Amino acid sequence: MSSVQEFLQGITKSWIHQSWSVRLLRLWLGVTFTYAGIDKALDGGFLNPDATTYIGKQLAGFAQQSPISPLLNKMIEHATLVGAGTMVGEIAIGLATLFGVLPFLAAVAGAGLSATLWLSSTFHTTPYFLAPDTAYLIMWLVFALAILPRKRTISRVLNVDRRGAIGIGVVGVLSIAFAGLGNIFAKPGKIASGAAKVVTKQGGSAPANAIATISDLNVGTALQIKLASGDPGILIRTATDAVCAFSAVCTHQGCTVDYDQVSKELICPCHGARFDPLQNGKAIAGPTRVALTEVPVQISGEYIVSA
Repeated sequence: MSSVQEFLQGITKSWIHQSWSVRLLRLWLGVTFTYAGIDKALDGGFLNPDATTYIGKQLAGFAQQSPISPLLNKMIEHATLVGAGTMVGEIAIGLATLFGVLPFLAAVAGAGLSATLWLSSTFHTTPYFLAPDTAYLIMWLVFALAILPRKRTISRVLNVDRRGAIGIGVVGVLSIAFAGLGNIFAKPGKIASGAAKVVTKQGGSAPANAIATISDLNVGTALQIKLASGDPGILIRTATDAVCAFSAVCTHQGCTVDYDQVSKELICPCHGARFDPLQNGKAIAGPTRVALTEVPVQISGEYIVSA
């Protein structure tokens, strides 16, 4: 019997020897995590530091309220590597679950990733049952307990036989291949506002409430500012004689929104919430219906000032 035939037969047997309830759970988790990784690969902005959906911006948004913010701040320093690892890791966990390759370890890894996502992005979701990551954490733990061998020897848990070695190779190659192909065919990411800086008063003649000079801000562009509270804000010039400003803290989970010059909307990179600056920061899409906090600003001579 060839190695390929042995591997394929092993996959079939792994499904046959499980109850329907375990099969259903295994199918859902395997397909969902594989899709989650491929979906990230197909997002051209996920690994692009200039895009609104860049993983680094997501981590920065999560870190503002997460109980593991010190860890997330460390991850931001290597955001692209973290993003690529998450992408490939999700695909690998999903495929390993579907193929029955080291299934217990795959379940533990899935539970660990779900727990990390919960602590990062949905820890403060109220009520708690609206946070999907907690549901996936429990599902992975149930699946792990369901497939844990009765004789818990290392060889049984790790399944370190020839088929297991072949399976690890197959899962590894396919995970990297799927991630690579996804990036090749990915849709271009939406590029964030060009100037990402904290704006300060310009020149000694600037009024006390000056935020920026008109020359700092072309029509249809935005500048990141720092509010008096210390929170991030965003200043937008919507017309030659019109400006507006908002708190950049998303009203869903506290991530930092950015201005997309193409759609002329404020977009949250974490969960896709969208806000319309021309409607006083009204939430127009995504998981929140609460508008961004508007900051009163106006044009005064050559300066944009707080009103």
